[in-house]
Amino acid sequence: MIDLKRRQVLNLAVFGSVFSFIPKTNLLGNDKRKVSQVVWGGLGFSVPNSQRPTLFPNTSLALGQLGKSNESSEDFEKGFAKLSKAFVGALKSEYTGGVLAPDLIDSKSDPGLLFVTALDFEQKIDIPTKGNEFIEIGYLFGASQVFYVELPTRGGSDGELRILYSFPHRVGRSDGIDRSSTKNYKGKVFRELLLPSESNPNEMTLVDFFQKKLLSKKFDYNRPIGRARVIKVNISEKASQRIAEYKVRSYLNEKFLGQCFSASMAEHANISMLPYGQNDLLNRGLAQRFTKRLEVEKIFDGLSDPANNNFNIELGLLSIFRKANGSNVGSNLYARGVQFNVKVFDTFGGNKVIFDKDIYLVNNAELPKSMLENMIDYDIKEFVQLTIALFDSFAKLIVSGNVNELEKIGIKNKADIKFFAELNQLLEKCRVIS
Repeated sequence: MIDLKRRQVLNLAVFGSVFSFIPKTNLLGNDKRKVSQVVWGGLGFSVPNSQRPTLFPNTSLALGQLGKSNESSEDFEKGFAKLSKAFVGALKSEYTGGVLAPDLIDSKSDPGLLFVTALDFEQKIDIPTKGNEFIEIGYLFGASQVFYVELPTRGGSDGELRILYSFPHRVGRSDGIDRSSTKNYKGKVFRELLLPSESNPNEMTLVDFFQKKLLSKKFDYNRPIGRARVIKVNISEKASQRIAEYKVRSYLNEKFLGQCFSASMAEHANISMLPYGQNDLLNRGLAQRFTKRLEVEKIFDGLSDPANNNFNIELGLLSIFRKANGSNVGSNLYARGVQFNVKVFDTFGGNKVIFDKDIYLVNNAELPKSMLENMIDYDIKEFVQLTIALFDSFAKLIVSGNVNELEKIGIKNKADIKFFAELNQLLEKCRVIS
């Protein structure tokens, strides 16, 4: 048995806490929320701890501020614990049978269910308006997953790790800020992305997403749920040239596109999606939470294997553009557009391509002539928001099949509309009852 102290485990693990299992008699077989115990598996970042301050500067700052008490200095650990406690509170409000959160998983434990959440990456966009005033836009991408785990037994089962449901999520917030008059404006947007604030108590936060979008679903470990995953993101040479010309590469990149599409499909097509960032690092972090790590690592290996997904998705950014589309005394009008190809493979159907369509979206936005020198900032905002809007529309239209709305994203003939209906039917195996 590996004997690790709690601090050693925390330093090794991807998530911010560790977990154990519930007895087999308490398994959530038919969503018995009032009598079944569930396990809070932990909250964390899907990057090494050493890289968190660099890759999550705004989230780290916000958590430090949330950990302050009175006039004390910022305390990341306390802020992190406060956020984790809010996730546990959300679980307790939905599953009144109890929530367990022990330190380590005993490899002799009976099969069990657990919930985990990882933060994948952040984006912050500052849009100058006038003088010291600007609009700050923040996005935080993550994923919550529900696992069923049966550990290997000597002379018996090889064990099983199954994702009952995987929900990549994206929360966004914007706020108008005046640097000259707003005290402690840094971190405000990301604090309100994480936890409710007195000034914006009704805005959707990361914890709200976890509770309202994931915990509202009814899970049954006896019913296998399929899953999909974006396994490849390609950016064409034409699109790369435009991205370089507009200087938006740090925002319009493969990671953003893959995670953004995954979040849209999970929320609006209502399917179980592995996050684009589900990687070996994340899987090793999970394996390190067990008391017999070497015995259970092999059951984690399959998480990153595309052959185990019901549907694999390849996403291609074909082109982006910006062109002048009129002007008046004070503003210029610019049309911007993005075009993607979406290709879906049926893994268990011989890896057959079941969907292969181009989609696009165009939008007009005014830019004050006094802000022409800030074109890059406005390009970033418009292309990011246009991409999110296109992916959200695509996912919604898989379900609704609204002909008029399909035309807006470039799907106009009857044959293509039929493909949307067929894809929706095939993806039904990746859904649970809400």
